[in-house]
Amino acid sequence: MTMQVHHVAQFDKDVSEEVTNWLKYLKGQVTSVQFLTTTVPDPKAPDAWRVQYEAYITYQK
Repeated sequence: MTMQVHHVAQFDKDVSEEVTNWLKYLKGQVTSVQFLTTTVPDPKAPDAWRVQYEAYITYQK
């Protein structure tokens, strides 16, 4: 078996629903899920900031 990592990322929207769908799809193969939230400058508006929500799903294949 090999370890694989799937990355999910979205601006200004929580990724928990997509992670839940992946957990259902992978059915017991998941070994860990790591969530990360980062504030980044908005490239379209210099004085604004955006939130990037990310998840790293590690699973066995």
